[in-house]
Amino acid sequence: MSRIICLELNEVPNEIMIEFLPKIKRDNKADFIYSPTISNDRGHLHPWVTWSSVHRGVSHHVHEISDINQECSRQNDLYPTIMDELSNQGYRVGVFGSMHSGSVPICQHKKYSFFVPEAFAKHSECKPSTLNDFQKLNLSMSRKSARIVDKSIPRFKYLLGALKSYLKHAYHFRGLFCAFKQLAIEIPFPWTKTRRRILQSDILFDTYMSLLNKSNPDYSNFFTNHVASSMHRFWEAKFPNHYPTKISSEKWIKRYKYEIDEAMKSTIYYIKSLIKYAENNKDTQLWIISSMGQAAVKNYKKSEFFYEIDNMDNFLYSLIGFEVDFEQLPQMIPIYGLESSEETITLIEEKLKTISCNVDLKISSRTSKTIAFIFSKKPSKNIDGEPSFINSATNNRVKIEGIRKIHIDEDSGSSAYHVPQGILYRYGYSLPQLKKYYDHNGFLPIESLKELMIKDQYLF
Repeated sequence: MSRIICLELNEVPNEIMIEFLPKIKRDNKADFIYSPTISNDRGHLHPWVTWSSVHRGVSHHVHEISDINQECSRQNDLYPTIMDELSNQGYRVGVFGSMHSGSVPICQHKKYSFFVPEAFAKHSECKPSTLNDFQKLNLSMSRKSARIVDKSIPRFKYLLGALKSYLKHAYHFRGLFCAFKQLAIEIPFPWTKTRRRILQSDILFDTYMSLLNKSNPDYSNFFTNHVASSMHRFWEAKFPNHYPTKISSEKWIKRYKYEIDEAMKSTIYYIKSLIKYAENNKDTQLWIISSMGQAAVKNYKKSEFFYEIDNMDNFLYSLIGFEVDFEQLPQMIPIYGLESSEETITLIEEKLKTISCNVDLKISSRTSKTIAFIFSKKPSKNIDGEPSFINSATNNRVKIEGIRKIHIDEDSGSSAYHVPQGILYRYGYSLPQLKKYYDHNGFLPIESLKELMIKDQYLF
């Protein structure tokens, strides 16, 4: 039997990995094997789609999970996650931030060695409960820094509670050191505030390592999005030659060309720490997985601003014409999610379909009691007037309420975006070969990873 640690390194392609992996020292007796992976998911690739394929062992056309906080009771019965299946079999399992972990009922946390839900969770309940105050701050930081990094300092009582919680679960206190270092750097170089996303991941990893060493689970995973976030914004700065036409100024490229490198410095620290753990526990394998990758967007557009819905009650009133009961679900801007009665969700869907708009407004997903929709500035159009609906029935223009215009001071766009090619790196002793799982193009389908972990004769 082999124990497995999964570093879920969201969207990182091998092009980035091969530059930094030579900096890692490791035991010559151990194997370090790379397998190129591929997502066979159809339609628009999103991490909440592809990670579902990894965790459940089936592709999107089977699991049909298309959105964050989607109701998944049917999928849980038919295609349980790796984590759920292993814990039900009696294995010790730890979960830290994995995609869709926020939808796991709180009452089920007790069957895990530790459980820290994702940044899109609707609550801050963790196992152990001593992490709840820490998770409150984590969720707050994720909400405030969805599209741009919020430079404000959280209220003192939240900081104090989170600090007490962190100190109970700190590992070498690196996260705390990184926090003070980041705040010091921002004084002379305020534009480096974008690195707070890395800092957030550093603090979370500190806590994960503490939980890992205390509980030594049979399987655990740690999800991080800090490199993906940096690649979306700064791929052109690192790889200006990937673009046939230069989009950004030399000044912008010079300022931001090392942002991805900064994110990867932390990643290398994570990998070194986990390799050390694996070397001290010879029955443990480290799996570094990205469910897909990123690559350059050749003709991407920059945005000086974006619109955020900051009052959903007012937004829906301007859309429908009267008040409705709903719960807003955590989502990744520019997507917004709502949960309500089937009647109300149907009404919202009909309104979204029957109006036209001078911003991007389209449905992302729909279930019986939830709906998700995209609301964003059209990238190819400079909108001088206020965003508005045009009611197709009356042909009247209605101002969109409940929104605010936010300036993007880092002057970035989505210079890199999702591609189906990802990575699997395995580190451990006497690792089995996986060639039999490769497709005819030499890729390892991501939906096969669950079978490798659970059903393969070499593992568990």
